[in-house]
Parts: sequence; C-alpha cells; structure tokens
Amino acid sequence: NDAQCLSGTCARSEASSDAGYVCCTSGDDEWINSSIKSVCTGRSAGAACAGDNDVCSSGVCGMDNLCKDDKFEDESLCRNDAQCLSSTCARSEASSDAGYVCCASGDDEWINSSIKSVCTGRSAGAACAGDNDVCSSGVCGMDNLCKDDKFEDESLCRNDAQCLSSTCARSEA
Repeated sequence: NDAQCLSGTCARSEASSDAGYVCCTSGDDEWINSSIKSVCTGRSAGAACAGDNDVCSSGVCGMDNLCKDDKFEDESLCRNDAQCLSSTCARSEASSDAGYVCCASGDDEWINSSIKSVCTGRSAGAACAGDNDVCSSGVCGMDNLCKDDKFEDESLCRNDAQCLSSTCARSEA
C-alpha cells in the first residue's frame, strides 16, 4: 500500500511475480504487466527486470532479463537502442532472420516492414537487400550482398553508386 511508505510508492522489489512488495527508495515504480504488476525503479545489477530498461538504475536490462551495470559493446546482441554504447540496436544484416546487435557504426538504415532496420557499415558478404547504405563500401551487389569494391564498366548494376564510373545505364540492345 503506497500510503504505508515514506517514499509514497510500494511495488515489487524486482520484476518477478514471486518478488515481494517493498517501499521503493527511488519513490518511483514501473508497470511491467498484469502478472508482475509494478516494480520499483533504480534496481541494482542482478535484479530481475523483465526486459524493461526503466527498472534498472543503469537504464540497461540485459538479454537475460537482469539489470546490468553497463551498456553493451558493439556487435553484442540487443533488444533496443538504450542497451547499446553506440545508442543503436538493429539487425546485423538485411535479413528477417538476422539477430539484433549494437551497431558499431552508431547508425542504421530502414529497409522495410519485414526486415526493419539494419546496422550500417556492414562488411563484404553481409546481406544488404539492395540498399547500398547498409554496406561499408557503399556497394550492395546484384546478389544483395555487400561488396568490397564498386563494379567495373560493363558490369550489371542497379544504380550509379555501384559503378566505378558512377554511371549505371542500360546497355545498347
């Protein structure tokens, strides 16, 4: 009962339906769901957070659903931007099967509603779904994989950015 607490807030001690209710020293709580209900914010590393960054004092709920001390390094698995040092969490490559990682580039590119966002600055061989901006080289090949280099003249192309000559045009029939 909130009225019993000096802080004015009573909630679960961590994001678990088994956790007891305590007076929140932070004076604030976060609604999780109808099973867990509200949890005190400002929880220390190791406290259950049920995927909610706002429960943790660090602002980072880990992939194991426990509060972490620090944000995640580049290329670490992630659920959302708040977990990453780079402040960007997106798919590792342009595939709906690719996992989400903290983007080393700190930037992402929207692909479509199925794939969603993909980290930019991806290496040769990464799926790029026809989007040059996904690739560190700026070249997404005709096979929808990032390439190391632009295409030689007379190579098949989709757009000017793929070509050494900076011109992609229909060949004469």
